[in-house]
Amino acid sequence: MSPAAGRAFSRAMLLSGALLLPVSTSWAQAQPTPPAQRLQADPSFADFPHYVGTLGSRKIELLLGAKTDDPSGLHGEYHWLDTGQVVLVAGERDDDTLQLEESDDGTHITGQWVGQFSNNGGLTGERSNDDETDTQPYTLQLVGPTRAQ
Repeated sequence: MSPAAGRAFSRAMLLSGALLLPVSTSWAQAQPTPPAQRLQADPSFADFPHYVGTLGSRKIELLLGAKTDDPSGLHGEYHWLDTGQVVLVAGERDDDTLQLEESDDGTHITGQWVGQFSNNGGLTGERSNDDETDTQPYTLQLVGPTRAQ
């Protein structure tokens, strides 16, 4: 066997042997999992209109305001009150109709919101995952321009 063929055979045996070795559960359990990337609240949204209410059965607060470069555009964030998780939103308002997309990592769209503004400033509608599954109703009331404490 030539030296090159011997190295190739040894590499193949090493790889195949590595695949056949049992995984130690203590080693697998000892490996840390990378922390999930969590968004932080953006202080620039703090003065936006502030809504509180429910999304599905969970309580949220929504900070939603006009984009400075687009008169019909809206952007902001909402917070799950039970976990503090921050989710970004952006979209538009057409008369009393609201359409938003959301992202829980700031990069990928994770959900869609469709709803209506009421005469008293509240919002009602439905939120679904980006693939239009898991539809949940939301009902939010306008409570002021700043966050609740």
